[in-house]
Amino acid sequence: MIKRILNNHILSKSLLTMFVQALGQGCAFITAILLARSISMTDYGYYIFGITLATILAVIATMGAGGILARTWGRSDKQGFERDQETFETHNWYFKRGFTIIIITMALAILYGYFEDNFNYIELYALAFAIPFFMANILQSFFVAKRLVVFANLIQLGLRILMLISISAFLALSLQNVTSLVASMFILMFFYIFIIWSKQIVKFNFKSLKPIGSNMSFALMQWGLLLLSQVDILILKGISSAQDIAIFGVALQLSALVAFVLNAVNSNVLSHIADDYKNCPREEFQKRVTSYTKIIFFLSLIAIIGLLIFGYPITLLYGSKYIPSYYVFCILMIGQLINILSGCVATILNMAGFEKNTCVAFYIALTINVILGIILTNFYGIYGLAIASSISMAYWNMHLLIEVMLKIKVNPTIIKGLNRFIK
Repeated sequence: MIKRILNNHILSKSLLTMFVQALGQGCAFITAILLARSISMTDYGYYIFGITLATILAVIATMGAGGILARTWGRSDKQGFERDQETFETHNWYFKRGFTIIIITMALAILYGYFEDNFNYIELYALAFAIPFFMANILQSFFVAKRLVVFANLIQLGLRILMLISISAFLALSLQNVTSLVASMFILMFFYIFIIWSKQIVKFNFKSLKPIGSNMSFALMQWGLLLLSQVDILILKGISSAQDIAIFGVALQLSALVAFVLNAVNSNVLSHIADDYKNCPREEFQKRVTSYTKIIFFLSLIAIIGLLIFGYPITLLYGSKYIPSYYVFCILMIGQLINILSGCVATILNMAGFEKNTCVAFYIALTINVILGIILTNFYGIYGLAIASSISMAYWNMHLLIEVMLKIKVNPTIIKGLNRFIK
């Protein structure tokens, strides 16, 4: 059994990636639990909202770099160092523009905070996390493109460890100022990621190479996917309370444990799919896609079943007031089941050059999520919002499944009966 796993390089790399990501998620969970139990639910809600904004800003600033970098490396005619350098110079093109976006946005936020007397500084300093998050995301995209996925995830693990160290020191020293804690997290993460980034600049240079291909489609697609994952918090910020944000945020943290399984496999097959689509006949491409899908399905199913069983006691670690988070999580898992059944549909379309179709599906789903989310939240609270989120996830997966079967002429699922619909 172990030998078979080792011989399947996608499966073995995915499992190793999952192990590293699991360590990161473990650190994130411990950090979140310690923070939730040591500060008020209101302050934790402010923190969750600030982190959400930072995550959104960091991903928006990457402008869809992940897909373009993977396709650049996967389709490059160069080899070795020259191939890596070409990809990194494309990375620099994104970095310079993205970092400018981050700085301008942060400056505007600081000006707003200066002139607004009741501005919450926990949210402001949490928003500053966008800088290290962005630098980590853009570097991670580069290493994923050149198939060093485990190393890419080690970068993210480092950020999680530093956040855990900060909250541990905060508790050990019996400090009370939450704003200072969030600020210290930012300082540690920034210097850590700056050192890693500087080493890559010394190795490859800081020259820029404009990407080839539909950069805007990748950017819009990535932004749409990001907003789909984070818009629920924004809806709650507008029509509900900080306490509801805190509860829903814990449910999303549980959901992230399933998402990291999907991300582990997708990141390992990203440039492989670009290469396979370019060089393999359709029959061989179908075989490889099916093998990727089987790995996604079975690993993700194990994660979902495990979390449905152990999610409740995990939620209790946050405190009894967070028990509703488990039931919100169970509703969100309905959408995730459709997600894993559909396979890596978005990845296949993006690497085959149909990222515009992916983009359209995400924005339709986002519209569904926002409209249904506002309506159902007013009637059923956070449970209604979770239902809207699951419906939107199910929609975009089914939409992209049909697109893959019509345009790529492959079945991206493990359901063999769908093969008869491919002409």
